[in-house]
Amino acid sequence: MISARPLAPTKPFFLAARAENGKSKQLRVLAPLALALVLCIPGCDRSKSHSETGLPERPGLALTLYTGGMELFAEFPVMAVGEPSAFAAHLSRLSDFKPVKDGKVIVVLSGKGPEERFEAAPSRNPGIFRPEPRPRQAGKRQMTLIWEGPQGQEIFDMGTVEVYPSLSDAIKAPEPEHPAGGVSFLKEQQWSVDFATAVADERTMRASLEAYGKVMPPPDGEARLQAPVAGRIETRGTYPYVGMNVKRGQVLAYVVPRLGSEAQPALLSLDAGRAKVRLERARQQHQRMKGLFATESVPRRRLDEAAQDETLAQAEWQAMEGRLEQFQEGKGGTGSPLVAPVSGTLAAVSGGMGSSVAEGQELFHIVSLDRLWLEVQVPEAEAAHLKQPTGIWFEPQGTGQTFELSPRMGARFMGVGSAITPDRRTLPFLVSFPNQKLGLRAGVAGKVRVFLGETTNALAIPVSALQEEDGLSTVYVQSGGEIFERRILKLGIRDGEHIQVLSGLQKGERVATRGAHLVRLAASAGKVPQHGHAH
Repeated sequence: MISARPLAPTKPFFLAARAENGKSKQLRVLAPLALALVLCIPGCDRSKSHSETGLPERPGLALTLYTGGMELFAEFPVMAVGEPSAFAAHLSRLSDFKPVKDGKVIVVLSGKGPEERFEAAPSRNPGIFRPEPRPRQAGKRQMTLIWEGPQGQEIFDMGTVEVYPSLSDAIKAPEPEHPAGGVSFLKEQQWSVDFATAVADERTMRASLEAYGKVMPPPDGEARLQAPVAGRIETRGTYPYVGMNVKRGQVLAYVVPRLGSEAQPALLSLDAGRAKVRLERARQQHQRMKGLFATESVPRRRLDEAAQDETLAQAEWQAMEGRLEQFQEGKGGTGSPLVAPVSGTLAAVSGGMGSSVAEGQELFHIVSLDRLWLEVQVPEAEAAHLKQPTGIWFEPQGTGQTFELSPRMGARFMGVGSAITPDRRTLPFLVSFPNQKLGLRAGVAGKVRVFLGETTNALAIPVSALQEEDGLSTVYVQSGGEIFERRILKLGIRDGEHIQVLSGLQKGERVATRGAHLVRLAASAGKVPQHGHAH
């Protein structure tokens, strides 16, 4: 690559060019001898001056434009009649912010006089196209860059440019004053990492408050099977394992008691009688709660709990009856069966084939993951704002994923607690939600945003754009294709993956999102890469 050591400051500045339609565009002008598009051959000496290399000392222009599908960052020198003007047109796809490697570009000069067109295929550096216009007519010309490829066509209106009558006139082109510089993060750097930008735009934001949540199975969605007597474990097949799916009523294992076989039927008969009494009490309590709920004397939660107690008592009685029948019919040679009272997945398994167990020892923990509860803990300071939640945004710790739970997605709010918990100083409430598509696991915990039903139209950006620096919320605004400006923001409400911007950013400005931390590192390094990067 050919390069030259700049003899003037290398800070970028901007030249405003007015297009024929009256809309102004921003053209970044580089100081003479510091052109980002000056080509450099391998092994070149960057200490050489322009006079030593024989290159003309023309100011360089740079601008960044967007279409629906592409970004163009173009660098080129001020044009003169008959003189080649080497372009460095960097094209990125907005779908993934990776370089455009196919097609061709056409630079078109039009307006007064005949139209002039200059084409170029991709260069050896993917993403960079290098047309070399050699204008034949002086004056103000309308410049357009067209990309044509297998996927169609993208057209960039580059505004009005001045074509000078001679090289000496181009060298004397006026130069505006330098504004403050920014952080340089080259296109080649952007293309080589996971990088993206997003436009600050208005969107409907939902007011929310911050809380903490933990996923748990509902009372009727889990069961813990304990050894009914001391003995040893036996199975008639594969011993159950963690992650195994089981069905309600399935026999998981048998516990062979240490007592003599003649004592087993009597003990099982006593246990079955106790289970039947508990079932009758649970049924009576369920009926009583139905009556109280009908008169609005108790909340829905009390009725649900009574129904769940009856279901568990019914399963326990049926299991005890089954054990007793096995012994009474002479089928109890393998001991007392451990029957799954609910369908689900084994979350924990204890013991093994032939191992000894104590009475009451927990052997199996079954969890149904089809429908789960999220227990939300709202801080006491925010409890007064919690009236009628409209949705939940949940971010499990360490996953980087977010989940939205709302009535339209099948979630159901179980009700808000009536008292602040004394130890946590929080107000709890429960959300029941279908889990088949979400795939959440019981026990996971994380941050929660509780949506309150209030909405507002506000300027917002993705949360991923935020960088915390010395306690301040900052972003890096793309002021040019390779230049970023650090901004300190004042933030408002957060809605899922977006956050409101109260000040520090204007509508339409682009901020770095993916890879924003790399721009921050470039700023911290305090070194601006020289523009000899593969141009």
